[in-house]
Amino acid sequence: MKSLINRKVVVGLLGCLTALSLAGCSSFNGAKGDAGTAGATGPAGPKLTGNWVGYVALLNSSKAFPADKSDITVTVSNPSTLSSAALSAPITATTNADGKFVIKNLESGIYTLTFSKTGYADKKVYNAQFIGGGDVLFDGKTSIADNIILISKAGFEVSTVNLTSTASSTLTISCFTNLTPGTFGNTGRHVRIFIGTTNSVSSTPGTYVYTKDNSFSGVNANGSTSSPLSIYIGSAGLSTGVTYYAVLYSSGTTELSYGSTYLNPDYYFDPTVSGKIYSSLGSQKSNVISFKL
Repeated sequence: MKSLINRKVVVGLLGCLTALSLAGCSSFNGAKGDAGTAGATGPAGPKLTGNWVGYVALLNSSKAFPADKSDITVTVSNPSTLSSAALSAPITATTNADGKFVIKNLESGIYTLTFSKTGYADKKVYNAQFIGGGDVLFDGKTSIADNIILISKAGFEVSTVNLTSTASSTLTISCFTNLTPGTFGNTGRHVRIFIGTTNSVSSTPGTYVYTKDNSFSGVNANGSTSSPLSIYIGSAGLSTGVTYYAVLYSSGTTELSYGSTYLNPDYYFDPTVSGKIYSSLGSQKSNVISFKL
C-alpha cells in the first residue's frame, strides 16, 4: 500500500515537471538571426525589336474625313518617366495616303508619340508601350473611329465677349471674332469657354473648373456671331452666390458622332500636368468676364 502511494506521488511529480517544461519551451522565443546575404541580380530580359504600325485620320473644318491622309508626321520619343529604352534622338515617320505609319526597328519600351500636320492640331499619346517582336499594331486599332484623329485648327480668333444674361443657368454672351461676315451652313464654327474661380482663368489645366464647346452658324458685318451664344452650365456643378470668371477661345471642330461611336477629338490628356490639352484652340483668349448664378 505504501509503495503504491509513493509510486503515485512520483508519477504526479513527473507529470508536473513535464507540464512545466513544456510551458517553458512554448513561451520561450529565441533571438532572430541576421538576414542572409542577398542573391545575385538575375540577367535583364531580352530586348525585342520590331516595327510599330498605326493609322492616323484627319477631320477638317467641314466635319469631313479627307481621303488623303498623307504627310502626317509621327514622332517617337522617350517620356520623362517609365522609360525603359533610351533613344539618342527622336524617331520620325510620315503617313501614306491611307494614314498608315511605320516606325521601323524600334526596341521594346515605353514611349511618347506626337502626331502633327500643318493646319491641324497636334496630338500626343504618353506612356505608350511597344512590345517589339515583329510588326505590332499601335493600340490594336484600324478603323477611323478608333484611330488617332487630328482636327483642323480654329482658323480664326475671338476678340471680345460681353455677358448679357445668366438666366436659367445659361450664359448669354455676345461674341466678336475676326471672321469674314457670312454663314457657315451646317458645319458652323466653334468656341470653347473655360470657367474658373479667379480672373487668371485660361485653357491651362488647374486654372479652370469647367469647360464646354459651343458652335455658331454665322458672323455679322461687325464680326459678332449672328446671334448671341447661349451656353448652358446647369450641369457644371457651380455654386450659387459664388463669383466665377470665364474666357472664350476659338476652337476646331469638336464632339461628333461617327457611326455608333461618339468622338471627342479636340484634346489629349497630358499626365505631366494632370489635365487635358485642347490643342486646336486659337492663340488669343478673350477678355475675362465674371458672373454669379
